[in-house]
Amino acid sequence: MEYYVTLFDSHYLTRGLCLYESILKHSQSDFRLVVIVMDNECSDILRKLDLNKMIVVTLEEFEDVELLSIKAERSRAEYCWSSTAKSIIYVFDHYNVDECTYIDSDIMFFDDPQIIINDIPKDKSVMITEHRYTPEYDQTETSGKYCVQFMFFRNDSNGLKTLYWWKDRCIEWCGAETTCGRMGDQMYLDDWMDRFDGIYEMQNYGGGIAPWNVQQYSFYEKDNHLKYHLIDSNMDDKVIFYHFHAIEFFNKNVVRLCPAYYSLPDTAISYIYKYYIRMIEYVKKKYNLSKGTYCNEDVFRDDINYLCHDKNFYNYSLFI
Repeated sequence: MEYYVTLFDSHYLTRGLCLYESILKHSQSDFRLVVIVMDNECSDILRKLDLNKMIVVTLEEFEDVELLSIKAERSRAEYCWSSTAKSIIYVFDHYNVDECTYIDSDIMFFDDPQIIINDIPKDKSVMITEHRYTPEYDQTETSGKYCVQFMFFRNDSNGLKTLYWWKDRCIEWCGAETTCGRMGDQMYLDDWMDRFDGIYEMQNYGGGIAPWNVQQYSFYEKDNHLKYHLIDSNMDDKVIFYHFHAIEFFNKNVVRLCPAYYSLPDTAISYIYKYYIRMIEYVKKKYNLSKGTYCNEDVFRDDINYLCHDKNFYNYSLFI
């Protein structure tokens, strides 16, 4: 049994369900996705859906004195980041498992996540994922070398030492700005290879693909798999997961695939983003979620000139 954990609120509900559906489709192992639900509306919906491989954990069940002591002083995003390490600890404390993988809710799998987990050496307790920035988008100084998106922990001495140290730092400070070598829950990871024993950097280039590094790839389909070609090498392999960072769904039939400063290859739009948006529509229909709901569609800017100058804005209907 593989245990994964994520957290999201009602604004990310369709994304969280896409994550679940993608594991359901591709996992060759039995699994449970533990969802820490960050608002009551989302927990009510997920409890009613009663998905057999999803464990829904409400805030009332999840929050403890430590989290509640810092909740009022942090934004919604900061509070979610403050809860990441706690979510893994919650799984270890409640389900008696030997390992757990944290996954951001705006990730979707195109193949079995176990492919990556199986690569982790037995003597390693924690796996972290590099951003692998394309040079023109290198944000190491402000966002860190590693991305909190797909993190594996073993329930052993090295894993727990690392996990509890990270948890303590995030309780102390988890701000949205970069200051003193810190940013959110993320830049704390930068020195783990030196600070702790048993740390492993993910080596599979089919994982961790995201707007900040996708320029290094081209994509194609072969043998019923989505494949990538790494442009500056001879490497071709299966895409395992993509991180749909900052995709925004607006009313008036508009989607922004990612922030304007990133350039997306045509093959990424065709093979990755188009598929994801179709999956969003699929989960809306499958779970009877009304259109215009649970996709951050309350943030539309009515400035047509702004839309025209952002190359990553598209008419939603073009993708479905």
